[in-house]
Amino acid sequence: MVAKLLGLTFLYLTTSPFTFTAHVPVSKPYLLLSDVSPVEGSTMWMRCNLENGTGPIQYVWQHETRSGNVTVVAQGSSSVINVTDVNRNHSGWYRCVATNDVNSESSNRLWLDTIFGPDIPRIDVTPYSITERGYSALERETVSLMCQAQSNPASQYVWFYNNSQVYSGPQFTITKILRMHTGDYACLAQNTYLNTRSKKTISLTVYYSPDGSPSCSVEPALNHTALKLLCTWPGGFPSPSLDWTGDLVQA
Repeated sequence: MVAKLLGLTFLYLTTSPFTFTAHVPVSKPYLLLSDVSPVEGSTMWMRCNLENGTGPIQYVWQHETRSGNVTVVAQGSSSVINVTDVNRNHSGWYRCVATNDVNSESSNRLWLDTIFGPDIPRIDVTPYSITERGYSALERETVSLMCQAQSNPASQYVWFYNNSQVYSGPQFTITKILRMHTGDYACLAQNTYLNTRSKKTISLTVYYSPDGSPSCSVEPALNHTALKLLCTWPGGFPSPSLDWTGDLVQA
Protein backbone atom coordinates (compact mmCIF):
# COMPACT_ATOMS: atom_id res chain seq x y z
CA MET A 1 0.00 0.00 0.00
CA VAL A 2 1.36 3.49 -0.90
CA ALA A 3 0.40 6.71 1.03
CA LYS A 4 1.39 10.38 0.55
CA LEU A 5 1.79 12.82 3.54
CA LEU A 6 3.38 16.27 3.47
CA GLY A 7 4.94 15.55 0.17
CA LEU A 8 6.49 12.30 1.37
CA THR A 9 5.64 8.92 -0.05
CA PHE A 10 5.41 5.95 2.28
CA LEU A 11 5.41 2.26 1.23
CA TYR A 12 3.69 -0.21 3.52
CA LEU A 13 4.29 -3.98 3.16
CA THR A 14 1.42 -6.21 4.15
CA THR A 15 1.74 -9.90 4.97
CA SER A 16 -0.16 -12.33 2.76
CA PRO A 17 -2.53 -14.65 4.58
CA PHE A 18 -1.08 -17.59 2.50
CA THR A 19 2.24 -19.33 3.39
CA PHE A 20 4.23 -21.48 0.94
CA THR A 21 6.31 -24.55 1.98
CA ALA A 22 9.19 -25.58 -0.26
CA HIS A 23 9.06 -29.27 -1.31
CA VAL A 24 12.39 -31.01 -0.78
CA PRO A 25 13.42 -33.54 -3.42
CA VAL A 26 14.31 -37.03 -2.27
CA SER A 27 18.01 -37.67 -1.88
CA LYS A 28 19.69 -40.75 -3.33
CA PRO A 29 18.51 -43.67 -1.15
CA TYR A 30 20.79 -46.35 0.20
CA LEU A 31 19.77 -49.92 0.90
CA LEU A 32 20.26 -51.77 4.19
CA LEU A 33 19.80 -55.52 4.63
CA SER A 34 19.55 -57.19 8.01
CA ASP A 35 21.54 -60.10 6.55
CA VAL A 36 23.29 -60.11 3.17
CA SER A 37 23.87 -63.90 3.40
CA PRO A 38 20.73 -65.37 4.98
CA VAL A 39 20.29 -69.10 5.41
CA GLU A 40 17.45 -70.67 3.44
CA GLY A 41 14.32 -70.77 5.59
CA SER A 42 15.28 -67.78 7.77
CA THR A 43 13.66 -64.31 8.05
CA MET A 44 15.20 -60.95 7.12
CA TRP A 45 14.30 -57.34 6.33
CA MET A 46 15.36 -54.68 3.80
CA ARG A 47 15.25 -50.93 4.50
CA CYS A 48 15.39 -48.07 1.97
CA ASN A 49 17.05 -45.16 3.80
CA LEU A 50 16.70 -41.49 2.82
CA GLU A 51 18.53 -38.42 4.16
CA ASN A 52 16.05 -35.91 2.73
CA GLY A 53 12.73 -35.80 0.95
CA THR A 54 9.31 -34.30 1.53
CA GLY A 55 6.52 -36.80 1.96
CA PRO A 56 4.51 -38.54 0.91
CA ILE A 57 7.17 -40.87 -0.47
CA GLN A 58 6.53 -44.04 -2.45
CA TYR A 59 9.01 -46.91 -2.58
CA VAL A 60 9.54 -49.52 -5.28
CA TRP A 61 11.72 -52.59 -4.67
CA GLN A 62 13.42 -54.27 -7.62
CA HIS A 63 15.09 -57.68 -7.90
CA GLU A 64 17.64 -58.46 -10.62
CA THR A 65 18.77 -62.02 -11.34
CA ARG A 66 22.22 -63.08 -12.56
CA SER A 67 20.81 -63.22 -16.09
CA GLY A 68 19.73 -59.57 -15.89
CA ASN A 69 15.98 -60.12 -15.51
CA VAL A 70 14.49 -57.29 -13.39
CA THR A 71 11.17 -57.62 -11.53
CA VAL A 72 9.29 -55.48 -9.00
CA VAL A 73 8.93 -57.44 -5.77
CA ALA A 74 7.18 -54.81 -3.62
CA GLN A 75 5.93 -51.22 -3.69
CA GLY A 76 4.13 -48.84 -1.36
CA SER A 77 4.64 -46.16 1.27
CA SER A 78 6.72 -48.28 3.66
CA SER A 79 10.50 -47.96 3.58
CA VAL A 80 10.90 -51.48 5.01
CA ILE A 81 9.93 -54.88 3.60
CA ASN A 82 10.15 -58.17 5.48
CA VAL A 83 11.12 -61.42 3.79
CA THR A 84 9.93 -64.54 5.57
CA ASP A 85 11.10 -68.04 4.70
CA VAL A 86 14.03 -66.92 2.54
CA ASN A 87 14.85 -69.32 -0.30
CA ARG A 88 17.50 -69.62 -3.00
CA ASN A 89 15.32 -67.82 -5.52
CA HIS A 90 15.67 -64.65 -3.46
CA SER A 91 19.39 -64.47 -4.35
CA GLY A 92 20.28 -61.60 -6.67
CA TRP A 93 20.71 -57.84 -6.89
CA TYR A 94 18.28 -55.53 -5.06
CA ARG A 95 17.66 -51.81 -5.36
CA CYS A 96 14.99 -49.42 -4.11
CA VAL A 97 13.49 -46.42 -5.90
CA ALA A 98 12.12 -43.52 -3.80
CA THR A 99 9.65 -41.05 -5.38
CA ASN A 100 7.86 -37.91 -4.14
CA ASP A 101 6.09 -35.01 -5.88
CA VAL A 102 9.44 -33.46 -6.85
CA ASN A 103 11.64 -36.27 -8.17
CA SER A 104 12.60 -39.92 -8.14
CA GLU A 105 15.94 -41.47 -7.10
CA SER A 106 17.31 -45.02 -7.23
CA SER A 107 19.74 -46.66 -4.82
CA ASN A 108 22.82 -48.59 -5.83
CA ARG A 109 22.45 -52.36 -6.21
CA LEU A 110 23.12 -54.65 -3.26
CA TRP A 111 23.74 -58.38 -3.62
CA LEU A 112 21.76 -60.89 -1.55
CA ASP A 113 23.41 -64.31 -1.34
CA THR A 114 21.18 -67.07 0.08
CA ILE A 115 23.05 -69.90 1.79
CA PHE A 116 21.53 -73.37 1.28
CA GLY A 117 22.11 -77.05 0.70
CA PRO A 118 23.33 -79.46 -0.13
CA ASP A 119 20.34 -81.06 -1.85
CA ILE A 120 20.23 -84.84 -2.31
CA PRO A 121 23.02 -85.60 -4.80
CA ARG A 122 22.46 -86.75 -8.36
CA ILE A 123 24.84 -89.44 -9.65
CA ASP A 124 25.44 -89.86 -13.38
CA VAL A 125 27.16 -93.03 -14.59
CA THR A 126 29.05 -93.17 -17.89
CA PRO A 127 28.70 -95.31 -19.93
CA TYR A 128 25.06 -95.45 -18.90
CA SER A 129 23.65 -98.94 -18.44
CA ILE A 130 21.01 -99.88 -15.91
CA THR A 131 19.41 -103.19 -14.94
CA GLU A 132 17.13 -104.42 -12.18
CA ARG A 133 20.22 -104.66 -9.98
CA GLY A 134 21.11 -101.02 -10.55
CA TYR A 135 23.88 -99.76 -12.80
CA SER A 136 26.12 -102.16 -14.69
CA ALA A 137 29.46 -102.11 -16.49
CA LEU A 138 31.56 -104.49 -18.54
CA GLU A 139 34.86 -105.62 -17.11
CA ARG A 140 37.90 -103.66 -18.30
CA GLU A 141 35.95 -100.65 -19.56
CA THR A 142 36.42 -97.19 -18.02
CA VAL A 143 33.51 -96.08 -15.81
CA SER A 144 32.95 -92.50 -14.66
CA LEU A 145 30.74 -91.55 -11.70
CA MET A 146 29.72 -87.86 -11.55
CA CYS A 147 28.10 -86.41 -8.43
CA GLN A 148 26.20 -83.08 -8.33
CA ALA A 149 24.31 -81.52 -5.41
CA GLN A 150 22.88 -77.99 -5.44
CA SER A 151 24.49 -75.96 -2.65
CA ASN A 152 25.73 -72.49 -1.78
CA PRO A 153 28.62 -72.39 -1.10
CA ALA A 154 29.39 -75.16 -3.59
CA SER A 155 29.38 -78.71 -2.27
CA GLN A 156 32.49 -80.66 -1.38
CA TYR A 157 32.29 -84.32 -2.44
CA VAL A 158 33.57 -87.59 -0.94
CA TRP A 159 33.10 -91.02 -2.55
CA PHE A 160 32.70 -94.29 -0.65
CA TYR A 161 32.92 -97.86 -1.94
CA ASN A 162 31.20 -100.37 0.33
CA ASN A 163 31.42 -97.79 3.17
CA SER A 164 35.16 -97.17 2.71
CA GLN A 165 36.31 -93.74 1.52
CA VAL A 166 38.01 -93.99 -1.87
CA TYR A 167 38.05 -90.52 -3.44
CA SER A 168 37.44 -86.79 -2.91
CA GLY A 169 35.96 -84.70 -5.71
CA PRO A 170 32.84 -84.56 -7.88
CA GLN A 171 34.00 -87.08 -10.52
CA PHE A 172 35.26 -90.55 -9.61
CA THR A 173 36.71 -92.49 -12.55
CA ILE A 174 37.58 -96.19 -12.49
CA THR A 175 39.95 -97.11 -15.32
CA LYS A 176 39.61 -100.69 -16.58
CA ILE A 177 37.05 -101.71 -13.99
CA LEU A 178 37.31 -105.26 -12.63
CA ARG A 179 34.81 -107.76 -11.26
CA MET A 180 36.07 -107.04 -7.75
CA HIS A 181 34.73 -103.48 -8.12
CA THR A 182 31.13 -104.69 -7.97
CA GLY A 183 29.36 -103.12 -4.99
CA ASP A 184 27.74 -100.01 -3.56
CA TYR A 185 29.07 -96.55 -4.38
CA ALA A 186 27.99 -93.56 -2.28
CA CYS A 187 28.52 -89.86 -2.87
CA LEU A 188 28.55 -87.61 0.22
CA ALA A 189 27.98 -83.90 -0.51
CA GLN A 190 29.01 -81.42 2.19
CA ASN A 191 28.31 -77.70 2.73
CA THR A 192 31.26 -76.73 4.91
CA TYR A 193 29.79 -73.28 5.70
CA LEU A 194 26.61 -74.73 7.21
CA ASN A 195 28.21 -78.02 8.28
CA THR A 196 25.40 -79.89 6.52
CA ARG A 197 25.57 -82.95 4.30
CA SER A 198 23.50 -85.29 2.14
CA LYS A 199 24.20 -88.68 0.59
CA LYS A 200 23.20 -90.83 -2.37
CA THR A 201 24.10 -94.51 -2.93
CA ILE A 202 23.96 -96.60 -6.10
CA SER A 203 24.69 -100.23 -6.83
CA LEU A 204 27.17 -101.08 -9.60
CA THR A 205 27.51 -104.59 -11.00
CA VAL A 206 30.48 -105.56 -13.18
CA TYR A 207 29.70 -108.15 -15.82
CA TYR A 208 32.55 -110.39 -17.03
CA SER A 209 33.06 -113.33 -19.36
CA PRO A 210 34.27 -116.77 -18.17
CA ASP A 211 38.00 -117.30 -18.33
CA GLY A 212 39.42 -119.35 -21.22
CA SER A 213 37.22 -121.09 -23.81
CA PRO A 214 34.34 -123.56 -23.61
CA SER A 215 35.35 -127.15 -22.84
CA CYS A 216 33.60 -129.74 -25.01
CA SER A 217 33.62 -133.58 -25.08
CA VAL A 218 31.93 -136.47 -26.92
CA GLU A 219 30.41 -139.48 -25.17
CA PRO A 220 28.53 -142.54 -26.47
CA ALA A 221 24.81 -142.58 -25.87
CA LEU A 222 21.75 -144.79 -26.49
CA ASN A 223 23.70 -148.01 -26.11
CA HIS A 224 26.43 -146.77 -28.39
CA THR A 225 24.01 -145.98 -31.17
CA ALA A 226 24.45 -142.23 -30.80
CA LEU A 227 26.87 -139.65 -29.59
CA LYS A 228 26.34 -137.12 -26.81
CA LEU A 229 28.11 -133.79 -27.06
CA LEU A 230 28.91 -131.99 -23.83
CA CYS A 231 30.10 -128.38 -23.50
CA THR A 232 30.81 -126.39 -20.36
CA TRP A 233 32.17 -122.90 -19.78
CA PRO A 234 32.36 -122.29 -16.03
CA GLY A 235 32.68 -118.84 -14.50
CA GLY A 236 31.47 -115.51 -15.74
CA PHE A 237 28.67 -113.26 -14.57
CA PRO A 238 25.99 -113.69 -15.51
CA SER A 239 26.51 -117.38 -16.24
CA PRO A 240 26.90 -117.98 -20.00
CA SER A 241 24.28 -119.79 -22.04
CA LEU A 242 25.53 -122.21 -24.72
CA ASP A 243 23.72 -122.63 -28.04
CA TRP A 244 24.27 -125.48 -30.49
CA THR A 245 24.21 -125.04 -34.23
CA GLY A 246 24.02 -127.61 -37.02
CA ASP A 247 21.83 -130.66 -37.77
CA LEU A 248 21.75 -132.13 -34.30
CA VAL A 249 19.20 -134.35 -32.58
CA GLN A 250 18.83 -133.67 -28.86
CA ALA A 251 18.64 -136.78 -26.71
